[in-house]
Amino acid sequence: MLMSDVVQAVQVLVACVAGAIVLYFFNRHCDRKFHFRFFSKRSFGLMTMATFLFVGGVAAIAQKTEMAQMIGWTVIAAGAVVAWWILYQNFTKTNLLYGAIGTAAQFGLFTTFASAGFFVALMAGGIMFVFLSLFQPVYVLNQKE
Repeated sequence: MLMSDVVQAVQVLVACVAGAIVLYFFNRHCDRKFHFRFFSKRSFGLMTMATFLFVGGVAAIAQKTEMAQMIGWTVIAAGAVVAWWILYQNFTKTNLLYGAIGTAAQFGLFTTFASAGFFVALMAGGIMFVFLSLFQPVYVLNQKE
């Protein structure tokens, strides 16, 4: 039982490394052929923005007030505009085949990374809060100057 878990973990690790290598070479190939990179800081930032706008809009729609639902739909529309801008950039700067492959990989990976990064940052903030709350002040009495 334990050996099969180790084998599965190694398989997942090998698949992740192989996927990263394929994406690296795909990105480099697109940069040479079209002078456009799918996986850049700018595109990750835009995808993160679109993801958080969608998630925030859905959270606002879950509220029962009419105003919160209206704001939620507006925020989702803003996220859709950002997502459509990414699609437009990907397909106009490359051709149909490369645009479809790169966009599918970009949307799948960047939304996952953005969501995971949010929770990691939230956990890090919580750990820092707990760690810093453990400190107590030290008072020095009878100090000679």
